[in-house]
Amino acid sequence: MSYFHGGLSLQEAIVPVLAVRLRTVEAVAGKPAYTVTLRCKRGGKRVTTMRPVFEVAVDADSLFPDDTPVEILLEARSAADDIVGEALHSPPVNPATGTLSLRPSDRVGCDAQARRVL
Repeated sequence: MSYFHGGLSLQEAIVPVLAVRLRTVEAVAGKPAYTVTLRCKRGGKRVTTMRPVFEVAVDADSLFPDDTPVEILLEARSAADDIVGEALHSPPVNPATGTLSLRPSDRVGCDAQARRVL
């Protein structure tokens, strides 16, 4: 069976480019503020297991908030600023970034995993 390529195709000739434009603090100053609440499930006051479950809630401080999702990075850090726990890759967590994406008035349960005991 013979094969002839015929040159570059459009998919081989285009190089993807990602442009990022960061917003300044002044541009976001008019946006409503959000309150993020983190609670242990079942009313616990401290973490006593290597697989704790938390409830994460986002509430807007405005009466008419926009529907833009809030990205939350859930990490536990030691006194030396080492990461000792993080959110597990479950449905509310984005596996690529490790963040939770919640809209105002959302409440979700989030499983976490400790890397080591403090």
